[in-house]
Amino acid sequence: MRAYLTIAATLGAALTLGLAGCGGGARPASTDVKSAGPAVLASNGSPGATITTVGVGTVNGEPDTLTIGIGVTTTAAHVATSLAENNAVAVRVQQALEHDGLVAADLQTTGLSLQQAYPASAGYQVYDEVTATVRNLAKAGTMIDDALGAAGDDGRLDMANLSLSSTNPYLASARTQAVTAARVDAEELAAAAGERLGSLISLTDSPQQTTSPYPESFASAGGAAATPVPIQAGTQQVTVSVTGVWSLVAQAPGS
Repeated sequence: MRAYLTIAATLGAALTLGLAGCGGGARPASTDVKSAGPAVLASNGSPGATITTVGVGTVNGEPDTLTIGIGVTTTAAHVATSLAENNAVAVRVQQALEHDGLVAADLQTTGLSLQQAYPASAGYQVYDEVTATVRNLAKAGTMIDDALGAAGDDGRLDMANLSLSSTNPYLASARTQAVTAARVDAEELAAAAGERLGSLISLTDSPQQTTSPYPESFASAGGAAATPVPIQAGTQQVTVSVTGVWSLVAQAPGS
């Protein structure tokens, strides 16, 4: 599986300086740069000078899973007839997918409805949708063709979404990038304020995966195509955002 690294160093940073005042009740002065939140207490419990930065790391991976939704719609004068016809077509769709190597655990009925057709004189309409998780993209195009061929004019491709089966292989690299970006900006901001970056007080991360492209709907051609539907996996981003809070150490005079 190919993975391409892309560093996205979008930063939201906040610099909060607290100077202990002399005499009772004096409030600490503060200077904020793109405030990201309240000051963080130092480990000894007293208000300390801190800096908060946000770093983002992004890794591109190649999707290895395709989720497809095949819808079957039938209309007949009577409820029982429409339902029976729909059941027969839905079974053929599932059998076609299984024949192409899809296991039963990767098949799920995700929609079923029965309603009066419009106009009412048309009878009753039944809609059934089966969702298939295709883990072998080399067979995905053939599976789509065969499933729609089994459904004929009653079938419709309602969904086709590419995704990563696991983001774990990419999270470590994305986290490293994000922490590095947060530290670099913290050091730059500390230097700009005439201070030196101290130890890390807290670090939190928020893994985020970009959404797949919006599903598209395709009408069936009424039979399997001569050439399988071409499936291009492309890439998908795995993004991690980290927030670091660091202590600030005053520079010695003359340094």
